Amino acid sequence: MDPAMMLLASRHVLNALQSANTAMERAQGRLVSGLRVAQAKDNAAYWSISTAMRSDRRSLSAVQSALSLGAAVVGTAQLGLESAVPVLDAFRAQLMTALRPGADPRAIQNDIEGLKLQLRTIAESSEFLGENWLSVNSGSSEFRASKSVLASLNRDQTGSVTLGTIEVDYATAALLDANVTGGGIFDKGASSNLAANGIAEASDTGVVAQSATGATVVYRPPIGSINGFDTLYYEMEYVRPNGAGYETYVTPHNSWPGVSLHGMSTVTIEQFKNFLGSALTDFATVTIAPDGVSLSIQSNLVGSISRIAIRQVHVYSNNGQNRELSSPLEVRDPIAGTPGTDAVPFRAASVAFDFGGSFSLGVDDNLSFTIAADGRSAQSIKVDRALVDRVRPGQDGAIADGIAYRDILREALADAGVTNVAVEFTGGKITFASRATSGPTRIAITDVTATHESPVMAIDISNASDDQIRRSVRTVDRAIRAVTDAAAKLGAVAARIDMQIAFHRMLGDTMDRGISGLVDADMAEESSRLEALRVKQALAQRSLSITNSLLRNGLVLFMQPSR
Repeated sequence: MDPAMMLLASRHVLNALQSANTAMERAQGRLVSGLRVAQAKDNAAYWSISTAMRSDRRSLSAVQSALSLGAAVVGTAQLGLESAVPVLDAFRAQLMTALRPGADPRAIQNDIEGLKLQLRTIAESSEFLGENWLSVNSGSSEFRASKSVLASLNRDQTGSVTLGTIEVDYATAALLDANVTGGGIFDKGASSNLAANGIAEASDTGVVAQSATGATVVYRPPIGSINGFDTLYYEMEYVRPNGAGYETYVTPHNSWPGVSLHGMSTVTIEQFKNFLGSALTDFATVTIAPDGVSLSIQSNLVGSISRIAIRQVHVYSNNGQNRELSSPLEVRDPIAGTPGTDAVPFRAASVAFDFGGSFSLGVDDNLSFTIAADGRSAQSIKVDRALVDRVRPGQDGAIADGIAYRDILREALADAGVTNVAVEFTGGKITFASRATSGPTRIAITDVTATHESPVMAIDISNASDDQIRRSVRTVDRAIRAVTDAAAKLGAVAARIDMQIAFHRMLGDTMDRGISGLVDADMAEESSRLEALRVKQALAQRSLSITNSLLRNGLVLFMQPSR
């Protein structure tokens, strides 16, 4: 054989062997990893899809863990509620026993106290990983009325991921609430209804509108001592406007206002009023005082700035000579006046009370008071659970804020036929005000009382009447219904969580199969391929060995010396 052909054949056999070795390495790698697409270079499209799906699968596993945790918390609360029902049944049975003739309520109360302790233990022990939905403090800043349980991982067509949750409203399931105005089933309203939420006995007369008045000085002229020969001169002090505001002015000595009585044989108080009014007309008005013998001199300037006084009164006879200083007509000491007053606006009578915060009324709760305004007969006002439910339906007797309380009180006044009183809520206060727009007004609130049902944890029948025991039976009945409803709601949530867990389990299996179909190797196929490659490798090695042997033999012939 031509040595060149033998070298070419040897090279082809070597290439076949190298190809077989490379294919065997890939086949062995697939068998070891179980993947036919282990890297992006194996199949870029499949690797990208499978990588995203693996990420979602890991997230789905986290969601399943969160659901399992949520199921445990919900299940713990549900178990606590279900465990409380038979204790409440026993509680009600004890109360019924107390209604039997000859029963000893004091002895029965001892059993009731034990049942209350058991209810408290159930509520406080229903905790899982720090989560207790049956014993809460709604007044805490960390309190939330609902919880979110992570339920799903959703990817839309754009590739954006959102998380789905299951909302659990557990506030209505709370058995105990450390907040005194809270809504625990067993201690609801324990101290929130002890008073009419700030309403107390109070009254007010309002303010009647008044115009501004000028300063007034009262002067009593001795009419009986006046004769037709006299002239009276008045030194006046008063406040008057000036360019900068106001000033206190005293009439100059040479220009005192005067009253001349020349030629009059007799003088009446009416005549003297006219004479003096004419003399003082520039700054005052003179009227006869209510006593009929004095004059009221009122400044024409009105308001609290107004002042007026008589400093002196001098009397001269008609011959120009000053009469004796002892004359009763003389005024040597100043007569002070009463200052003026500013205008007073009308204010209707009103009473206001601080709104103490949200509270609720039980079925047997009621607030009552009597209100009277502007001379009308007093009316009895009553706020009870039926009224609250009518004004605020669906709130379970809760009065959440001052606006709600205002609307309820307005309806209560309307029910009683009280139309002359307005109810408002401003600045944190509930205000009752007369609707009058003028004149004297008055409003009064009296006979304020508040009755409330004792919550389960406060029931004490040691000295209770039969009516009070029956009321307690109704309280426990309502608690049983509330606990049953809460347990049913949590049961529905637990069932949904279980269904979601089962769905996620199946979804995870489906995703695993999808990923496997994309990237997993067919082990049987890969094993067969590896066996075939091993045969190919052995044949290539044998061929290469034969080719190399022939090539060596040929080279030996060429290397022998010629003879």
